This record gives sequence, structure tokens and C-alpha cells, in this order.
Amino acid sequence: MGVNKWIGIGHLGKNPEYRTTQNSEFASFSLAISETYKDKSGEKQTSTEWVNCVVWGKLASIVEKYLKKGSKLYVEGKLKTDSYEKDGQKRYATKVNVFNFEMLDRKPESNDMPDKSNSNQIGNNSKYGTAIEESDDLPF
Repeated sequence: MGVNKWIGIGHLGKNPEYRTTQNSEFASFSLAISETYKDKSGEKQTSTEWVNCVVWGKLASIVEKYLKKGSKLYVEGKLKTDSYEKDGQKRYATKVNVFNFEMLDRKPESNDMPDKSNSNQIGNNSKYGTAIEESDDLPF
């Protein structure tokens, strides 16, 4: 058995895209994760990785309501790679299925958001539930 957990802190690259399906709702967004370092000559360099994220269920409506381009987030999720065909070639896209996140900018102004000792954490331990349902097939 392995562990599939991804953690990152970054900023939203654009406003989240919110959609509904027949059975659920989801929001997707890109997270820019920047790292600053000094190169061999001592010059400051910045490297940015872009991570595609998707949030399902009730958390998706929270993402739509409270997050926007530039929002700073702590994100926890599971990596998921999908394959598809384009121009006759098989391609792959990796994303993070988010099950927990914390807004790092400021506390939401709405009274209906969870207040967890001045934390803006939303996910596993909140009244909103998790973004990914846990499987009943777990061996423990």
C-alpha cells in the first residue's frame, strides 16, 4: 500500500472555474507555487511551478464564493493523472484532487464560514465535509 498525498502553498493564477454535473459540483483552478533561490553567481532567481487543482462537492461552492485570482492557499490533495488522445497521440495531464485547503490571505467576512481558532481551514475537519469521499474498501 502506498501514500498519495500532495501538499502545496501558492497563489491562484486565475479565478476558479465552477461547474455542475448531474450528480455533483466542482471547481478547478491553477495554483502558482514559486521558489526563490540564489544561483551560482549569487543572483536571486525565482522558479514557478503551475499545478492544476480540482475541488469536488460542497467545497467547490466555497471555492467559487471566496477565492479569486491571487488568493493565497495551503492545499492538500491526491495526485491524479488522466490520459487522453489529441492529434492521434496519447497525452497525460496530472492534477491534484483537493480534499482540504486553508485560505491564507485573510479571514472570510461571512459568518457562515467555520471558525476554527481563527483558522480559515476548510476540508476534512469542517462542517463542509471533504472534497473526495473516502472509499469503503480501505483495509483498516
